[in-house]
Amino acid sequence: MTKKILFAALALAGAVCFAQDTTVRRGEAENYEYYKKLWTERTKGNILSKGKKVTFSIPTNYRLTNDDKDPFDLTDGKTVNDKKSLIWFHKDSVGWFGGISDGGVNFQIDLGEVKNVDRFVIRCLGGEVQKTLGFPKRFEIFVSKDGKNYYRTAFMQKLAESDQSLSDFKNSYYIPERGKAIVYPFEFEVNAEARYIAFTIASAAGGLFSDELAVMEGNPKKAGFNAAYKTEPMPFYTKGVLVSPKINEFVLTKNIITPTFFTYCDMRQPAQKKSPMMLELDLPEGVEAVSPKAAKVEKYTDKKGQKRVKLTMQVKPRPWSGTMLQEMFFKVTKNIPAGNKAYFTSYSNGVEPIKQEFPFRVIDIAPVPKLKRIHVSLAWMGDNDARKYPEFLKAWQTLGFNAVNGFAHYFSNKDRDQRNAFFDEVRKRGMKVIMTDSPIHYMPGKGKKGHEMNCLDNKIVAVCPSYRGEFHKKECNRIQACVIKSKPDYVFFDIEAFYSSHVTAKRCSRCLAAMKAAGMTSMDEFTKKVVAERLADFQAAVKRGADDAGIKCPPIGLYGKGPGAIDRSQPVLDWKQLYPRSIAISQPSLYVGERPWLIQERIRMTHKLMKNRNIIPWLTAGTYGEMRPQFVEYSALEALLNGAGGITYYAYWDFDNPLDYAGMANALRMIAPYEDLVMDGELVEIPVDGVNTSAIRKGNEMLLLVGNYRKPDMKVTVKLPFKKVETVNDLRNGEKFKAGTTLQLNVPRSDIRLLYIKGK
Repeated sequence: MTKKILFAALALAGAVCFAQDTTVRRGEAENYEYYKKLWTERTKGNILSKGKKVTFSIPTNYRLTNDDKDPFDLTDGKTVNDKKSLIWFHKDSVGWFGGISDGGVNFQIDLGEVKNVDRFVIRCLGGEVQKTLGFPKRFEIFVSKDGKNYYRTAFMQKLAESDQSLSDFKNSYYIPERGKAIVYPFEFEVNAEARYIAFTIASAAGGLFSDELAVMEGNPKKAGFNAAYKTEPMPFYTKGVLVSPKINEFVLTKNIITPTFFTYCDMRQPAQKKSPMMLELDLPEGVEAVSPKAAKVEKYTDKKGQKRVKLTMQVKPRPWSGTMLQEMFFKVTKNIPAGNKAYFTSYSNGVEPIKQEFPFRVIDIAPVPKLKRIHVSLAWMGDNDARKYPEFLKAWQTLGFNAVNGFAHYFSNKDRDQRNAFFDEVRKRGMKVIMTDSPIHYMPGKGKKGHEMNCLDNKIVAVCPSYRGEFHKKECNRIQACVIKSKPDYVFFDIEAFYSSHVTAKRCSRCLAAMKAAGMTSMDEFTKKVVAERLADFQAAVKRGADDAGIKCPPIGLYGKGPGAIDRSQPVLDWKQLYPRSIAISQPSLYVGERPWLIQERIRMTHKLMKNRNIIPWLTAGTYGEMRPQFVEYSALEALLNGAGGITYYAYWDFDNPLDYAGMANALRMIAPYEDLVMDGELVEIPVDGVNTSAIRKGNEMLLLVGNYRKPDMKVTVKLPFKKVETVNDLRNGEKFKAGTTLQLNVPRSDIRLLYIKGK
């Protein structure tokens, strides 16, 4: 990890799997011979790394693989010959089991001299024989000629099962893991000359095992050779503590307080980890640490006569959020001129400090006018986070949010009064309350073999669609109690428990007996029916809770579901039987990174089938890789201009810098004056070669979004669907066009034009 930018933008990341693994896509994920053959194919040619030493940032620690040969086990030319792929029992493997920070392990290979490199291949264990033995959650590959400046050539992120349709084995991947070991040969394009090959592998659940890697010789005449060196260099470390902003600059807001998330990589020896991680921030004067408070504040004047401040702070990991530290909040108390620098020094007792320099700037985020009809929320953020956030409600309303979430399942009596006062203030300000909940996931014993709530007579553990026993009844009661406690205006269900149920039900004696009793012959249709009944029970629990709380029954949204088989990975969830019987809001999961055209396609399709705006998709500011802030803006616009009635986000920590919030706020600020047009207008097709177009028309008014997401700078011609045009204004840059039914637009690469048009 060790770099100035933690994640590559999805659209720009260079990880390439040269051949899509169709065996994985067919679900034959335990085919040992296939993956052995795939390794052989991917390592044809001259292996430059053979016999070279591998340096690890964290010492190998698994006793069954650990020995003095570990630095050479990955380059000795030998893969483990075990048809069950149990490589963690073999000394020829290297392994870590616990003791790995969320930043993962950094590896480095010195080839001895600069060589032409084509690709990098490494065999890694997955399959989840145990939950701790899953595939890595992230890979990053770097090259260097001098061992000082490193350049990223590849990045790939592991997908959640619900997002497997986004797997391309370039920027992100998904391989089914069903309790059998798999050793998969991950392949990444390098296509550059390098002496040093460095890479980071982040563990998904505490275990990390590999038995071989290969750095393959390349051809300098290959297209794009050395393109990596045209990007910005980054540092790479194998010792110490590294703390960095997630993007290659340190940005703060002046008019409101926004959270700052730093990434970290802990490369200390086990004994050193008893000492706290420390961070010294050397910043222009006028920056104050609000939370946590700085342990030490030093003001000084530098050699250039500029007044500065050093803030010394102890930093701690944020639980369950990957590589992130606990968020920090800073206040800017004076005007700070452009062109300043921020200096980061991260250290701990017994390790050499790591010093880094970043550009520093301060931005204002202009307030978004209050939206009355369009829903805007960050629903994967708990009230605990909100209550720890200084001046939260001021910031939230400035940014355009009009709803606040609470995970009622975790509400505690210890802070009940403070929590109730917080939500009273939320409602007083005219904002809505969401209850995000994960039914079934909270049921005791979920995931354990032999539990009564799982399908019977199966090796695979999966929730039984026909189960209606004690735990189901308790779950309905729990949902009812959560509604009473939170008094929500919306309920968002996140149910990701049925991925294998359509398979296990076919061998489940309980499901087979229930299907026969129901007079049905198709298990596929039966499971859809009984799961729909189960969700109807959950909806009834919500209604009972609302009645008990004296509130209107809140509409329920369901993550990842909508018409048109949005989520094919849980086929037992049949939209036609769920909507509008128990589910009122479609919530497609659209963590698509820098591919906003996918949002356009899916929201437009959903709106066409539903014929209304009961659509609130889950968007993101970087769940599967860092997004450039303008793509946060584009994603919101594509959703709202294609039929969505609002947007919500996963997750709080993915808004890791103020620019992400600014991107979203830019979109909402432009849309706000035309809220009725967005909510009541008709979708219009305006095809334009080479770009994406989204348009909404109501009477004589229209909003038109033209996005050039994939091509070089373009000049396009747009024919407007009016007999006469009176007004054409660009809402982003203020440009006014001459009236006319045909427009000539310049649309740069990775840019948009958003136009308000009035005609007859």
